[in-house]
Amino acid sequence: MWPEEILYGAASSLWLILNAVYVFRGPSRKGAFRSDLRREVAGPFASFIPLVGILLSPHYSQYLPPWGA
Repeated sequence: MWPEEILYGAASSLWLILNAVYVFRGPSRKGAFRSDLRREVAGPFASFIPLVGILLSPHYSQYLPPWGA
């Protein structure tokens, strides 16, 4: 059980750090995330922001049921 928790914790913390870097240092204009999704180079990388959150949420919903709903 503990290796799974360590890997989920590492993935979650790395995801949060990369999101913070993207939000605070990345696009500063309104609608930049949508335009990044449409670009050929940045589109696949920008789509990982919600995708990783969706993949991590089932694991943490067992510990935080109101947030998982």
